[in-house]
Amino acid sequence: MGEAANYDHLVLVPGHAVWIGGPPEADTSWTLAPFQAGEGRAFAGHLRAGIEQVAADPRAWLITSGGCTRREHPERSEAHSYLELAADQNWFGHGAISERSSAEPCARDSYENLLLSLLAFRELHGRLPRRVTVSGWGFKAPRFNDHAEALGWPLTRFHYRGSGTPGDPPAAARAEQATRALFRTSANATELVDKRRARSFSGRYLPAGLARCPSRRTLPDFGAE
Repeated sequence: MGEAANYDHLVLVPGHAVWIGGPPEADTSWTLAPFQAGEGRAFAGHLRAGIEQVAADPRAWLITSGGCTRREHPERSEAHSYLELAADQNWFGHGAISERSSAEPCARDSYENLLLSLLAFRELHGRLPRRVTVSGWGFKAPRFNDHAEALGWPLTRFHYRGSGTPGDPPAAARAEQATRALFRTSANATELVDKRRARSFSGRYLPAGLARCPSRRTLPDFGAE
């Protein structure tokens, strides 16, 4: 792994589905919701972009994030399946990145993707990162900026790298507007809590005290390190 002090850049790839093997462009290689038809190629693109970010920065560490969100695969996390996809694709030509990567297998939504990955980085390296880069859907950039602000993470040290186009862009935009509005109300809005419960299909549990997304007052001072 190298010395903890060597790593100060978290590159986060949020999961959107579970890869179960096969070409990433094939729907049969993923456990997709009906609205995700044809999106596996984009998910692999997010992963590839994250790996390329890590390859370009020797102080970067890759974390794939996502829990066991599919009933048909209750012990297979999105996060671990993304790392398995990376290995299957020979790390997109950057094999050394396998030594600078880990999975965060508990997150059930985008807020938890960011929060739990920050905490996972700190657990791995003994401190928070100085910088965060997220590789995901372009249209979700404003939502992740909201999450960073809600967690007290300085936007001057936060970068979102968006790529790919969802199968139904207008529908995705409408759904995103509604979801972002819920998060801006509260990370523990009833609809969001219900979604998290509906996405929990394993015996894995969140770190102590995080069964619900904590309020800002209970979090580490993410802006202090």
